Amino acid sequence: MSDASAAPPKVAIIVVSYNALSYARKMLKSLRTTRGVDYELVVVDNNSGRKTKLFWTAMRFLGRVNRLALLDRNTFFAEGCNIGVAMAPRDASHILLLNTDTEVRDPDWLRRMLAVHERGATGLRYVTSGPWPRSDGFCLLVDRDAWGDGLDEQFQWWWSVTALEARLLRDGLQVSAVRDYEDVLVHHWGKSGKAFKKARSGDASKETVAGWFDGHHVRVIDQLPAVTD
Repeated sequence: MSDASAAPPKVAIIVVSYNALSYARKMLKSLRTTRGVDYELVVVDNNSGRKTKLFWTAMRFLGRVNRLALLDRNTFFAEGCNIGVAMAPRDASHILLLNTDTEVRDPDWLRRMLAVHERGATGLRYVTSGPWPRSDGFCLLVDRDAWGDGLDEQFQWWWSVTALEARLLRDGLQVSAVRDYEDVLVHHWGKSGKAFKKARSGDASKETVAGWFDGHHVRVIDQLPAVTD
């Protein structure tokens, strides 16, 4: 965890948007209940339809989104996140990748994540299916100075977060996954349509992905602790 004498964390929340307007509205409304942590919201829109673009433009005008990029093409997840991180405020100590189809349930959700975070990455949901146990990427907190080159864009959708986690573990940092998290945030799953099926995935065979981890495992946290003022 961070040194108690260090400056309070500032989190750049990166949201990559592609349509799913009703869920984007829910996400933003619930996100605005967040308390106790200094954060800025960066939205990268992947060439959504007109209504979604107008929504984000209005939210930027009203100050509910701090930084906004309206792209003219669908960059998918990895490149969109990298663009968002490049736009993040320079004084951000942490990056948080957040899907548009999520909804905050506890205003202290971010404080609770920071309370268990150790340098590296902390994500909600422990994934045991697939080639190697890992944290999911729909809500992933990463130290800004550990982000490095970010997500590998040859994995436009699947496996880019997994590759990042494996790299952090190989570098001697911690990657944590919270097993029971729905008291703080709910993920509605897959509400941005099927465009991701056109994304490229590089070499993502089970042997290749497992090899990225070089035997390292994520730390499993059963549940986020309560926080007090």
